Amino acid sequence: MSGSSIGAWVAALVAAGYSAADLARIGPALRRRHFFRYAWPEARTLLNLFRRRVHRKPAGIWTLAPYTRTLNRYLRHARFQDLELPCVIQATDLTNLRPVLFSRQLDPLMEVAFAVTASSAYPGLFAPIEWGGRLLADGGAFVDLAALSIRARRIIVSNVSAHGYTRDPITSLPRVIGAYLRYREQVIVPPRTVRGRAVTVISYPGSFGRVKPFRRPRPEVARQIIAEACAAALAVLLGQEPTHV
Repeated sequence: MSGSSIGAWVAALVAAGYSAADLARIGPALRRRHFFRYAWPEARTLLNLFRRRVHRKPAGIWTLAPYTRTLNRYLRHARFQDLELPCVIQATDLTNLRPVLFSRQLDPLMEVAFAVTASSAYPGLFAPIEWGGRLLADGGAFVDLAALSIRARRIIVSNVSAHGYTRDPITSLPRVIGAYLRYREQVIVPPRTVRGRAVTVISYPGSFGRVKPFRRPRPEVARQIIAEACAAALAVLLGQEPTHV
């Protein structure tokens, strides 16, 4: 299993032994407080005025500390060596401008929740994660399938960025950053093959576009998204073209 950004959350839970039914039960039960909280960027900006330039810390609107705690609760503080399935989590090393991978082979003793949090730190919105003198952020910035040690004959990719978005008025900094990054993600599409292995991309159903950024969808919308996404995934596994309702 492999994932970046919010896909890292799913990959980690599946690798830990959670089933699709478990994920369908867990997802709608989570609230915003389980993922992030306000980080008081004004305070960090003020503190930076009294620090030497090399010691200043980048601010984020929100912190993902609750995200780490929530995932650790489900994973019971598992490390990569404890997972039932091999798992690779990808983040972006902002310090060196390159992708960084976490796995059982590379970091067996690393806490999985830490790697997932680093992979999910959306630049500009969430404070970057500090690790060994480097700053880590959202893994979706550099998705390189060829860098993963994939031995399967077939590769199936779930691409959250491939669905359409409603054109809401851009009235805040988060929406400015979100619109730019969504466009950037849509331009970077997965390749059709990786080292001779076919790549099948599952695009999310149109109902996913009804979810507002950082808003919890209504229960009936969440159930519809889960049902349509499961149907699309099953169709791909059976060798059929997925159809979206």
